[in-house]
Amino acid sequence: MAPGPHQQCILRAVLLAMLICATLLISPQDWEFGLGSLGLHSVVDTNNAVMGTGCADDAKCRVYKGSVSYPSTSNVSRQSATTRANPLGASQHNAPTTLNVSRQSATASAKPLAGNRSLCERTGPKHWLNCREAIADKLGLQNLTCPVACVTFSAYGRLNNLLRVLANTYAHFTALHGSPRRMWKRIVLPRFWARSFGSKIDYHQLARSCIFPSWPAEDGPPPVSTRGCQQITGLQAFHGWDNNNTLRELLLSWFLLGAASKQLRSQVQGELAKLGPNFSGLHARFLEHTCEGRHKRMNMSSDICTLKPDYVAAQMKALGHAGQPFIICTDGQEPLLVKKIVQSMNGTISPFSTSPVADLLLLIHAKRFLGNSVSSMSGNVASVRHLLFADVSDALKR
Repeated sequence: MAPGPHQQCILRAVLLAMLICATLLISPQDWEFGLGSLGLHSVVDTNNAVMGTGCADDAKCRVYKGSVSYPSTSNVSRQSATTRANPLGASQHNAPTTLNVSRQSATASAKPLAGNRSLCERTGPKHWLNCREAIADKLGLQNLTCPVACVTFSAYGRLNNLLRVLANTYAHFTALHGSPRRMWKRIVLPRFWARSFGSKIDYHQLARSCIFPSWPAEDGPPPVSTRGCQQITGLQAFHGWDNNNTLRELLLSWFLLGAASKQLRSQVQGELAKLGPNFSGLHARFLEHTCEGRHKRMNMSSDICTLKPDYVAAQMKALGHAGQPFIICTDGQEPLLVKKIVQSMNGTISPFSTSPVADLLLLIHAKRFLGNSVSSMSGNVASVRHLLFADVSDALKR
């Protein structure tokens, strides 16, 4: 029996009331992503414990049976679902806006934070730890609170693409200004990150920036479930560059230098000690034999793809290379070309051919760097170098 006009009116009123209630319960950030191409709106996972902001020093975290007891000074935020809609109170001018989907070149990078001075030293007995705390200070990690609401993302490409996905996501969900700095959502790393980074990252340090692993990381904090987190696509996060390049590149620097594990730091430091502070680096990236085609499609010279010895010598000379130690980090796809460069430049090949993270750190510390403008790895190296060091020169060849 079909409902009469009176019953239909009541039914419409009930449905309208339910729609209005649902609208009021969803935060502005959830509308922004939930109705777009990024997927579902966020649901607070009240079953996940909210951790503190981590430890500034390796020795300050006390480990008990695989879990971490953070110092009592750790700043823990237990925001409710009702407060995250407007985390800055009455002022909303810093709230995240819709991701600006653009295909910005990997050559874009911020100016050094310290003007003519380096934020970090490239060498020295304590330069790793000093640099860690200098970056942490610029990121405002000392007073950063970790909200209950969380966000996670799907895979997109390999290691260096994942770094850009993480940095873009962090920049988007963090206030650009203000002290203390505020985050709208903590970031939970999907399990596939373990395959790319594994034990190369100190996850206690990473937790200081409200970024947590979803798996039981070795010597790391307790895992945080992605259940209930807002889901965004890696593709959208990769191309969704925010306007604040400095915040994004600070996060890259933090992930690579600030959160590098003790084992990784020791490994790279050993090679840096052999090379000295004045070495030059080349990223020989051939992009699965697509390098020349990609450069030509973008109306760029493809000389960086063919890597003729005379070309490399001229480019390195322009950067100030004059017989200093020279190292090549290569993807291993054109061994004969690389061998000719090694011979002509009296150089060496990086011993970290199976560890892209170690190669990243090696090239970041070079005095001079020559990279490939269509490579995410070259772009990440240049971004960190420009941001932290004032005494370096480099070129991303188009």
